[in-house]
Amino acid sequence: MNYLPYDNFYIDTPLKPEQVQYKLKKEVAPRRTSFSIFGNSKSNFYFKGIVKKDRFAFQPDITGLASFNPQIKGSISVYRNGSRVFIKMALNPWFSVCMCIALILLLAAELAIVISKTNKEKFGLPDLPLLLMLACIYLFATLAYKFESSATKTRLVGLLNGRLTDVK
Repeated sequence: MNYLPYDNFYIDTPLKPEQVQYKLKKEVAPRRTSFSIFGNSKSNFYFKGIVKKDRFAFQPDITGLASFNPQIKGSISVYRNGSRVFIKMALNPWFSVCMCIALILLLAAELAIVISKTNKEKFGLPDLPLLLMLACIYLFATLAYKFESSATKTRLVGLLNGRLTDVK
């Protein structure tokens, strides 16, 4: 079971694969590496990343909740009278690792409290705030990701003039 938020879906579009690639390239800016543009996201592109012949990897070029911007990877293939774009969206891997470490540390602290209370030792920390912190971190990360990914999905479906199909 996967506890971290992610999305897998297809966009079926009447566009040919070359047209899909062209439209994605128009919306995706190359990754920037210069430190002089740190914090400057005034770009005409909605995404930053790479688009190759039949594969792509990018993320929205949005500041603010940048940790929750979905990392988008996918492929383009011929499908019926057009093309099918497979897309996998997930949280930033570094943010996922940090979130998992925080949740594991809080869970370990909670277990230590429960074990100390079962041994009848006088340990004064209440366990409810730690459980609330666990729930809040997880809910905040999940809801922020869902908010950012839904806007990105809508943008991609509109860009490709397609229809969304969930992977079963």
